[in-house]
Amino acid sequence: MKSKMFVITMILLFMVFLGACSKQQGYDVSDETIRKINFEETYPDTPGELQTIYRSIKDITSDSDDIIKVNVLGNSIEMLDGYPQVHTLVEVQSAVKGNLKSGDRIEIIEEVGGDEEVLGGIPYLNDELSYVLFLTQYNQKYYIVGAYQGRFVEREGHLFQQASTGVKLRDYAPIRTDEFLKMIEMTTR
Repeated sequence: MKSKMFVITMILLFMVFLGACSKQQGYDVSDETIRKINFEETYPDTPGELQTIYRSIKDITSDSDDIIKVNVLGNSIEMLDGYPQVHTLVEVQSAVKGNLKSGDRIEIIEEVGGDEEVLGGIPYLNDELSYVLFLTQYNQKYYIVGAYQGRFVEREGHLFQQASTGVKLRDYAPIRTDEFLKMIEMTTR
């Protein structure tokens, strides 16, 4: 009887341990937490119009030259014809489309929209977070597809599109980062 209790106790401890590990990796995130973060990453509509408004992952993927997961190394502000741009140096963690590879360092250029914000009222890329970026290349420089529509921030092991209310992708709901990258890889084949 004591050995049965010992085995049952050990199994229960093992199950608790596995549960704790999955929570640490961000795999056991409540629906309420997902909704809260998604709301936080949805920004108010701003004046002006975007040249292209994407409605699906498929469309934004097909217009991208590169799709990469990155860590931010730093930001700087540069002026172009009297208008400020934020230049963000990033290091590629992985690539699912294009010619970039893990370890590459590139500069992402975005139009400044306000204090510590790019167009759309979205905060600068932050060195404390990881992102998946849909990029287009022009004159040896990288830009986010759809101004900011191609920005996905990783939080709690899931990816959230950072976009204003009117241009959030209609067919996208936040999913785990690894599932998102697999989905994009399947779309690009």
